[in-house]
Amino acid sequence: MLRVFLRALGVLFVGAVLVAAWIAIDICTPHQVDIRDFDADEVARLDTAMWRSYYSRQRLKLYCELTELLEKQYKLNFWQRQFMAFRAAKAAFVFKDGESRKDTKRRFRTWRTSTPTSATSARPVSMQIVPLGSNSNGGSSIVSASTILPAAFQRPLPKRRP
Repeated sequence: MLRVFLRALGVLFVGAVLVAAWIAIDICTPHQVDIRDFDADEVARLDTAMWRSYYSRQRLKLYCELTELLEKQYKLNFWQRQFMAFRAAKAAFVFKDGESRKDTKRRFRTWRTSTPTSATSARPVSMQIVPLGSNSNGGSSIVSASTILPAAFQRPLPKRRP
C-alpha cells in the first residue's frame, strides 16, 4: 500500500515538474512575429466581439476572445497568451469599474503591468497617454494631440525577410 502511494506521489511530482518546465520554457522563449501580417476582417470581428463582451460585463468571454486574438494574429505561445490575456482582461475591468482617484491609480498600475511586449524584443512597447481637455481656443485638445501622433510613425519599418 505504501509502495503504491509513493509511486503515485512520484508520478504527480514528475508531472508537476514537467508542467512547470513547460510554462517556464513557453514564457521565456523569445517570440518574433511580423505585425504587418494579419487578417483585418478577423481582427475587426474579434475587436467588435471584445467590445460587446466588455460592455455586457462578460469577463470570461472577453478573456477567451483575447486569447483567440493573441493566438491567431500574434501567434503567441500557449502560456504567453494566457497570461497576457488574463492581465489585459483584468486591467479592462479594473478600469471599467473604478470611479475615484484611488481607482484611477490602481487602474494605471494594472494597465502598466499588462502592457504588451514588442513583437521584436522583450522590452515593453512604448505608449504615450495624451490627456484630453479643452485648449485655449475652447475646442478639444484632440487636434493638438493629433499633431503629436505622426512623430511616432516617422521611423521606417524594418525590411521584410524573404
